[in-house]
Amino acid sequence: MAGAEQLHTVNEFFFYKNQVHVLDSAGQIFAKSADDWKKTPLKVSPRSNIFFKNTFLIACHARWPGKENREDGGCEAPEKKWSFTLNWLGVPPKVCNQRLVLRIFNIRPPYHVLQFDMETGKKLATKIVNQPVTDVCSVKFD
Repeated sequence: MAGAEQLHTVNEFFFYKNQVHVLDSAGQIFAKSADDWKKTPLKVSPRSNIFFKNTFLIACHARWPGKENREDGGCEAPEKKWSFTLNWLGVPPKVCNQRLVLRIFNIRPPYHVLQFDMETGKKLATKIVNQPVTDVCSVKFD
């Protein structure tokens, strides 16, 4: 990465729209060109990871641990122009049956698992479960 863009560490490499991309720790997305990395107009929240990358991107970042920290987690789709804040930590979001599914962070039951429309970012359903959830795709929504 050229110039000042080298200041941030790499969060993740991913393949998107027939091109290798990198997401840095500040949330900037770069695309690989012939011999360099080019900054794209896509930017997401710092400390994010990409959870969906088919026809558009969805990135999520976990709640920062610690009681003194007030920074919540959330998800966003920069190309679809939606984002939401959600207090999640530990159990990663997943795409299940064309829906984005997350579990709200909670130490003890009940656990709230939420389902979102990937095109709009709107919440579609909430399921309350009493057993710990390690795979959000295992939760059945009515």
